[in-house]
Amino acid sequence: MVQLRLDAMEGALNPLDDMGFQVFSFSRRHSNFLEKLLAERRYRKKIKSGAAVYCDWHHHSDERWTLAGHAHLDGWDSVSEAGLLVSTGTISVETAKDALQLYTSWANGYVYTLELGRPSELDISWVDVVDSREDLYGIFTDDEALRQVIADLVGAPLPLGSNLPDKLTKHLGRWVPFEP
Repeated sequence: MVQLRLDAMEGALNPLDDMGFQVFSFSRRHSNFLEKLLAERRYRKKIKSGAAVYCDWHHHSDERWTLAGHAHLDGWDSVSEAGLLVSTGTISVETAKDALQLYTSWANGYVYTLELGRPSELDISWVDVVDSREDLYGIFTDDEALRQVIADLVGAPLPLGSNLPDKLTKHLGRWVPFEP
């Protein structure tokens, strides 16, 4: 028998840093604030060439960054063209959507680590970590992706109907027994 633990990852780095992207917000409430007119002047060539695109922002309990015009915005909790996604190269629509989804997960603290452990031979109340997967962005909300990561980690597919992903998310930070 093995044990699995899904836990929030402290101090996760912005995933866009390694991808050559930056998100600039036109709101002074964000640490990545940049005045809209200054941003439009500074990145005029990138905007025209497709290496910078406008982003919409929605805030209702969590914040969500989306490609401008690609998500429903309500009049109360949303701002259209609230920021700019800037890249070192041309940005495709799909790449921009994926990058903003990662950024949103990171900004909201939805970054997890999944650990595989076995009961310790020295102390049965202790679990020795055997393997782990870190930097799982937003996986908490995607049951199928979590199933795949678990299967990769334990080396076997989850049985049909297994509620292990649900158990892990309900018992975040605690070891959950699993028989592969």
